[in-house]
Amino acid sequence: MIGNAEKQNGLYYFSTSPSRPSPFKKLYLFSVSNSNVFLWHNCLDHPNFTYLKYLYPILFLNKNVSSFNCEHCIFAKQYRKPHPNHTYHASKPFHLIHSDIWGPASVLNITRARWFITFINDHTRVCWIYLLKEKSKTSIIFKQFHKLVTNLFQYSIQILHSDNGKEYFSPEFNDYLVEHGILH
Repeated sequence: MIGNAEKQNGLYYFSTSPSRPSPFKKLYLFSVSNSNVFLWHNCLDHPNFTYLKYLYPILFLNKNVSSFNCEHCIFAKQYRKPHPNHTYHASKPFHLIHSDIWGPASVLNITRARWFITFINDHTRVCWIYLLKEKSKTSIIFKQFHKLVTNLFQYSIQILHSDNGKEYFSPEFNDYLVEHGILH
């Protein structure tokens, strides 16, 4: 017998029997290698080797704890440097516009639109929302928004930033952007 277990408060506590030495214990002592230490280290979700020696002292007989190094543990303790702060600050309204399309909605709204497109001014963070019945109307809606910005606010859009969705890359849409000097 290697050991026994007793149930206490719903848990089983394992203890070895000191009265009868186990023949397996002596056999196990001679078969412990460094690979067994790493096997237990990996199986127990990478505990500290000092703690592992406290849990299973039989694994560390005639071994120095400081001689064990786990590459995964070292990588896990390293951290990445933060991203550098961007020096870009929106210099004037409508210089940079962020755009995205959401949809299709499972339920049509009162105008029977299933999508909506947003245009966000990076300088002021003001958002315009247009409802779309079809995704293919993206270029028409952008042209309307561009005319609104040009006529009402007397600014020109310099950069249009999107999530690179297919609707932003139709030939008609790209021709309009090139014609008006808008980077995409």
